[in-house]
Amino acid sequence: MTQNGSLTTKQTALIAALISGERVEQAAKTASISPRTAYRWQKEPSFQDALKEAQGQAFEKKLAVLKDGIGAALAALARNMGERSPAGVQVRAAQVWLETAIELYKMEAIEERLAELEHLLKGEYGYTAL
Repeated sequence: MTQNGSLTTKQTALIAALISGERVEQAAKTASISPRTAYRWQKEPSFQDALKEAQGQAFEKKLAVLKDGIGAALAALARNMGERSPAGVQVRAAQVWLETAIELYKMEAIEERLAELEHLLKGEYGYTAL
């Protein structure tokens, strides 16, 4: 780390390599550092924070790609539930559709219960959600 707590160029390179899925030894090589240095940096709280933030950003980008494909996925399922598809394909597409709908229903119920609990906690203890 530099004096002001920001990452060095090599630390940034190590994080990028780790985020891309490289093992620590290969990531260290990519960042032009020794594996020992990479392991030592991974123990530093400021490096851990930066790594977690980078992982979160990478996850959000991948999640956005998944969200962009929802319409096409639903269209494909709907198309394959049609009478022109073989019976096995229709059944599988319908199964995926129903399982997803049930999971969404469960998630909505959990979110409602969580909101109720947060409301109760706020009233009783002055709690505010994170």
